[in-house]
Amino acid sequence: VTMLSKITSSAWAHVPNRLTSQLALVLQLRKSHLAPFLLGHPIVTPLPTESRTFGVVSSAQCGSASILPISWAYIKMMGGQSLTRATQVAILNANYMAKVLSQE
Repeated sequence: VTMLSKITSSAWAHVPNRLTSQLALVLQLRKSHLAPFLLGHPIVTPLPTESRTFGVVSSAQCGSASILPISWAYIKMMGGQSLTRATQVAILNANYMAKVLSQE
């Protein structure tokens, strides 16, 4: 019996869309054995009772509401050329670190 066959649609009516989509993605990828390890929420219990979730990562139920305005402001502040240059430098740094760490 798969995890999907244990889940009824009425049991998932109260679950936030984000958690439902995460579980659906896990089930679609045939990794249902990982479903018990999805993040949980102190009020909403979307996973079966045998879940081994370790709770929420932040206090916001479905993530941080301020992340989009902060990202937008950063992109607008940097501008096109500066953002391109910052991305190039970040990639250069990541490649350098990968090379250094691969030699150890």
